[in-house]
Amino acid sequence: METVREELGPTIDFAIECHSGYDVRDVIELAKALEHVKPMWLEDPVPPENPEAMARVTHAVDVPI
Repeated sequence: METVREELGPTIDFAIECHSGYDVRDVIELAKALEHVKPMWLEDPVPPENPEAMARVTHAVDVPI
């Protein structure tokens, strides 16, 4: 993702689609690793039908979900 940020520059936004393919622990680790490239958001990091998991992720990271 560093390459994406470098190519886009600091003013162009980009989002990362996760396709609901992560568990809470893994997506928190992923989001923390990506915070420095400042993505606009992570989309569907956990299954959307699991609001408790979504809330745990949202509260644990500085990347918008």
